[in-house]
Amino acid sequence: MHAELEATVAATKLRFSASRVASIVGLHEYGDAIEIFLEYVYQDLDDLLAVDARLLGLTLVSKDEELYNLMQKSGSASSLEGVVRWANKTSVANISTANDLASKVMTIAASACEAKKLSAAEAQRLQEGLREKLRTNVGKRNESLAIAAYEAQLGYVYSPHADFEALLRVQASNDAYYYILYPDPATATDAGCVCMRFANCAERVTKTKGDGRSLASTAHYFSLCGMVDGTTEVLRIDGEDDWRTELIVVEVKNRLHRFRDPVPLHDCVQMAVYMQMLGVSQGDLVQCLHDDRTAICVTRVVSSEPPLSSPACACACRRKSDLWSTVVVPRLYEYAAAIYTLRLQDLRRLAFLQAPPETQRAMLREMVSYDL
Repeated sequence: MHAELEATVAATKLRFSASRVASIVGLHEYGDAIEIFLEYVYQDLDDLLAVDARLLGLTLVSKDEELYNLMQKSGSASSLEGVVRWANKTSVANISTANDLASKVMTIAASACEAKKLSAAEAQRLQEGLREKLRTNVGKRNESLAIAAYEAQLGYVYSPHADFEALLRVQASNDAYYYILYPDPATATDAGCVCMRFANCAERVTKTKGDGRSLASTAHYFSLCGMVDGTTEVLRIDGEDDWRTELIVVEVKNRLHRFRDPVPLHDCVQMAVYMQMLGVSQGDLVQCLHDDRTAICVTRVVSSEPPLSSPACACACRRKSDLWSTVVVPRLYEYAAAIYTLRLQDLRRLAFLQAPPETQRAMLREMVSYDL
C-alpha cells in the first residue's frame, strides 16, 4: 500500500448507521453479511477500493448501475422502469400497489431466468434490488401518515389543513444527526468489569443539517450515527402525587404485509441505539400499514424490559446488565477491530474481495467470534 494511502486508511474511523447495528452484531434475521462487511471495509476509502479493484482487474459499478444493467438484460426494461418510476414518487404509497409491483418483478425475473437472459443469481439480485427500492420508498412516503395516526391515537386530531409542524406533539427530528463516539479500547476507563468499561467514556454529539463540524478531530475508535423519526413526551407517575413528563423516541416502521408481533429483535436493537443517542430509556415503535386506510400498531420498547434487558452473561461486577452492555457494545468493538485489521492487511483483503461467497463467509467467521 502506498505510504500516503496507508496513513489515510489508518486515520479513517468507522461510522456505523443505527439501522445497521443489529446486522453488525448478528441480531438481524435478514441482510447480506458479506455485502455489509465490505461496505464498511471501504467506507470513506474510495481510493483504496479503486486500487484494490485495479489490482484484481475488477470493474466498479454502483448498486443502481448494476440494477439498471440487469433491467436491460432481462428483456423487460420498460416494465421494470415503470416500477422504478413508481418507487421514486413522493405521494402517499398504497401497499397493495407496492406488493403488486413486487409480484410483477418476481414474474419478470423468473421469466428472464427461464429464457436464459439472466442467470439464477442475476434474477435474484434483480428481485432483491427492486424490492428494496419499493420497501424503502413506502417507508419514506408514508412516514408522515404514521406519525399523524399516532398523534390521533394519543388524542390529538390531525387536520391536513393545519400547520403540520405546529400541530404535532411528536417533534420531528429529521434535521438532526445523532452520534455516539466510542473510545479506543486502550484509553477506555477501567471500571473493573466488562459491562461498564465503555459506559462512562462514550460521548454523545448532535449535529444539525448544515453543521460543518467534522468528527475526525475528536478522538474515538468508531461512532454510531442516526436520525430519529421523532420524539415526544409521556406522563410518568412515580407516586400518588408525584408525576412528571418523560422524553421518549418515536420510530416508524412501515410494513408491506402485516404487523410484526412480537416486534423483531433487530427493530428493538435499533430503538436501543436511538435511546442511547438521546439518553432516554424508552420509545414507541409505530408499525404502519396503509392500504384503503391507515392502520398502526404501537409497541412501547423499554431498555429495562425484555428483550433489551436480557444479558448474554452475568458480569463479575454483579451489576444488573443488559443486551446493550453485554452483547451489542462488545460485538461492535470486535467487528470494528476486524475491519481495521483487514484494512491494513493488503493480501488478506484482496483475497477476501475476490473469494467466492462460501470462502468469504468462512473468512468472516475467522475474523469475528459470533455468527453473522
